[in-house]
Parts: sequence; structure tokens; C-alpha cells
Amino acid sequence: MNNVVVLVLLLVGSVGKAEHHMAFEVSPLGNLVYQLDCMTQPAMFPCSQEAYNELWQSELSVEDADANMLARWKASRKQLDQKVEYLSLPKVDMLTSPNFPVNSNHGINVLNQVRIMAFAAGNLDSYQQQLKFWLPINQVQEEWQVLNHFWPRFEPWFAQQEGLQQFVADAQLLSKEHQVNDLLTSMRTFYQADLPEILELPVYLVAHPQERAATS
Repeated sequence: MNNVVVLVLLLVGSVGKAEHHMAFEVSPLGNLVYQLDCMTQPAMFPCSQEAYNELWQSELSVEDADANMLARWKASRKQLDQKVEYLSLPKVDMLTSPNFPVNSNHGINVLNQVRIMAFAAGNLDSYQQQLKFWLPINQVQEEWQVLNHFWPRFEPWFAQQEGLQQFVADAQLLSKEHQVNDLLTSMRTFYQADLPEILELPVYLVAHPQERAATS
């Protein structure tokens, strides 16, 4: 199984000396949520839909109830594909163009944020508690039921996949060889980012079923 790296960074408005620690993680829950979103496409986003469909057919023992659960997942997640606008925008004085993300982003997409939460949550109980702050209780329960349907098969299968921890080590080595930390330091200095002097950046790895696949 190969992997795709998803790196989420937030850079906003003065920094001196900066130190970075990039924490590479492989989250079973995050990968399950990512795969369900990819297969059902509640909102169009680029992913290897065909490859994941083939993976579930060949390795994850498709059950009769799966089609109904996937339909429920898509219906629930489709409701999240909406943008929440900020009531007010912080004043940001930066020497950048109006098209720079910090200047042009006036809200967040709920579906994208909830998907990222699954990677950061680490386990089902934590994810459910976080969802309660974002979603109506009936929708939390709907997503909880679907995840509980697939989790008993997915979690042990995912734990048996060889090479995931090696990929973490490879990703760490690759970031060092390409001097990513130096690049981030330069970005923070240039954009005068108001961030902690010592900063940990989580990097979530998305497992890909094909031996050779693109990395982003």
C-alpha cells in the first residue's frame, strides 16, 4: 500500500526565530473517513475513487448493508458541504496580494473541517465528542452509526497493512532532504506569522491502495 501525504498549514499575521517539529501520523479513523468521502463523493474533491472501490471489493468483505450505509453517509455528509462565513474579519496588514489565502478567505467549508477533525481525533469516541460541537445531535448519531458499521472490519485490516510506519520514517527523511523546515521558517518570516516560536505541525498520511500513486 502506497501513501498520499496531506499537509495542513495555517499561516497568519510576527515572528522571530522559529523552530518546527513535523509530526507525521497515520490515523486509521482519518483514513476510514477519507475513504468513505472519496467513494461516495458528497462533494467533489480529487481522490482515487476507483482504486478505493476496488480495494473494498477485494479486501474488506463487502456486506449486504454496505450500499445502504454508504448512501446514508453521502446524504449526511452532503449537508455539510456548505461555507460558514465569518461575521467579522481580523485586520491583517501584510505585503501580499488580495488573492493570498489569508486575505481572500472569508469563511470555512464545514465538510473539509470535519474531515480534518477525523485525522486529529485519533479514535471514534474523541471524534464523536468533537462532532457534537459542530453538528446537530441527530447528524452526529447518523455518522456514528455508519462509522460503527464499517469500523470493526476496517480497523483490524488497516492495522495489518505493512509499510505504513516505514512510510512515516521515509516522509521524515524526505522532508529533511528537501529542507522543508527551512522553507517553513522562511515563509513564517516573510509573512510575519504570529505563531509559537516552537511549533509542532501535524502531517496526516492517507494510505493509497495502489503500489504507485501521486503524492500531494
